[in-house]
Amino acid sequence: SGYCFAAGDGRASEQPGLTVIHTIFMREHNRIVEGLRGVNPHWNGDQLYEHARRIVIAQNQHITYNEFLPRILSWNAVNLYGLKLLPQGYYKDYNPTCNPAIVTEFAAAAFRIGHSLLRPHIPRLSPQHQPIDPPILLRDGFFKMDIFTQQAGLIDEIARGLVATPMETLDQFITGEVTNHLFEDRRIPFSGIDLVALNIQRARDHGIPSYNNYRALCNLKRAQTWEDLGREIPPEVISRLKRIYNSVDDIDLFPGGMSERPLQGGLVGPTFACIIAIQFRQARKCDRFWYENDDPTTKFTEAQLAELRKTTLSRIICENLDIQGDMQRAALDLPSNFLNPRVPCSSMQQIDLSAWRENVVQGCHIGGKHVDVGDSAFPSPCTSCICTNEGPQCASLRITDCAQLAREWPRDVILRDDVCSAQCGLVLQNGGPQGRQLPINLRGQNSQRVSRSRVVQQQTSVPISFQGFQFPDLTQFIG
Repeated sequence: SGYCFAAGDGRASEQPGLTVIHTIFMREHNRIVEGLRGVNPHWNGDQLYEHARRIVIAQNQHITYNEFLPRILSWNAVNLYGLKLLPQGYYKDYNPTCNPAIVTEFAAAAFRIGHSLLRPHIPRLSPQHQPIDPPILLRDGFFKMDIFTQQAGLIDEIARGLVATPMETLDQFITGEVTNHLFEDRRIPFSGIDLVALNIQRARDHGIPSYNNYRALCNLKRAQTWEDLGREIPPEVISRLKRIYNSVDDIDLFPGGMSERPLQGGLVGPTFACIIAIQFRQARKCDRFWYENDDPTTKFTEAQLAELRKTTLSRIICENLDIQGDMQRAALDLPSNFLNPRVPCSSMQQIDLSAWRENVVQGCHIGGKHVDVGDSAFPSPCTSCICTNEGPQCASLRITDCAQLAREWPRDVILRDDVCSAQCGLVLQNGGPQGRQLPINLRGQNSQRVSRSRVVQQQTSVPISFQGFQFPDLTQFIG
């Protein structure tokens, strides 16, 4: 058609619902940039961008684990797989040796569950939450972004429609808009793609084993006969699978997982719950930049964490619509006068960006000298300090050549420095250093403060089982 939006992901222009979500989070980033500019007017563009980016990533993580996963997996699975967020303090279970990468079973099969939730139309609502006709037929919206320039207020209308309209049931049935008309060219008959066929073929191209293999991995009984599937899959669905596959070992992962009865309080069955939960467990446990982590080089302050924990999807949507009105507090649940009433956007908690206020330091006094921000100084022979906006940060030095140290500093000064004395005191007190002379190593020992870079030793990735993690039996929670 006409133009598409430039974004970090080409799918931002795939269909209007996705475009609205991308736009809302882009606006949230820009809103936070302006807020940070107000509390830190001395920050340059790069600082504003990077801090805002980091905040929006943290908000996304918080919404995903706090609002989205419990509804997909059920609270039982969230708790059993250690996915529940902390109400306060830092997450202490970061594992620097495990791999946070996305596993192919998740990307090419389990997390494609959303295709079953698609409705054939994208609804539109007015500020008074009344339907606006016509809704957008999904096949008419693929890569047709001109509608946003031709129709004022469409972002708001679609956003209101998305949070007020029920999704389709997660099951083996998927709307014909994406099984017959995906990316269809109206000028070419039968040019639409079948998304389900694409999902199944993609998984095969990725070499993903059969559904039965993942039953065994996820602590379900490995099926020997069709009857063994009866606890998780309804009998009428088993009958359809028997007509397609010769054996239970032939069932592809995507249709097999989509056929399971959902867990109580969740949308997916036990096999997909297992794969999705393991992936999000890794994403939290193995990511040094996870927003709850207490890594001293990357962590948020406790005050900043407290503000980030106020984040809700409803508030982010409210903040970034052209017309702010009212919305239900739980955006992923349908509005209900009793259980989930619409409230004014202004009544929802918002994060206070003053927690990111930075005290400007003009310089530091280190060892009796003035040192500019970013520069280093040696207040004693075996200590190096760097001046930061938070003040001086110092680290002990590892001495590899006591002889060179003795040539550069007086003996009494070295012995008065506890760090030097611990490393070279015995040599100096016994008549001076001997042996091969090596340069002093001025790198901080076990410190990130002297060297800003992070040295990561090559590690073997922890397997998906997390070194013996016992998979819970989720079949007890099947609805």
